[in-house]
Amino acid sequence: MAEEDFQNDRDVIDNAQGVLAGDGFSEFETIKEKMTPGNPSPGYTFALHCVQCSAHNAVAVSWIELVDVAAGAVPVDPDSGHRWIFHDKKATPPIRCGQCQKQLFLYMTPDQCQRYVRSGIQAGALDPNYVGQRTQLIRQQAGAYRR
Repeated sequence: MAEEDFQNDRDVIDNAQGVLAGDGFSEFETIKEKMTPGNPSPGYTFALHCVQCSAHNAVAVSWIELVDVAAGAVPVDPDSGHRWIFHDKKATPPIRCGQCQKQLFLYMTPDQCQRYVRSGIQAGALDPNYVGQRTQLIRQQAGAYRR
């Protein structure tokens, strides 16, 4: 049997990309963040889509929560009073989709939160003394638990 040249088919497949083409998929999968406006800023707002119903959701994360995760602590959501969920060294606030009420997963690592905290300090939205005091308190509490 003669070997056929399927190059034209390969070109079509390579260039098609299907549902992963264009900005649609990256727009859906991307979580956008911005420092929440205000004087002083209350923290960061994250925009994400629900994987269940595709609804847009805006999630506000306070400076206290960001500092706590940055220091390796498990923060408490100020609105619900529920503790954040930690999984595989990542944390997510206990939040639900505003439309379908399914759990939203906004996983953040301590390193990411440290970057948010640094940007807050640089922007003058977060007091570095507060960050130092809160981090020290968290470390003291962690040391007390280890005894």
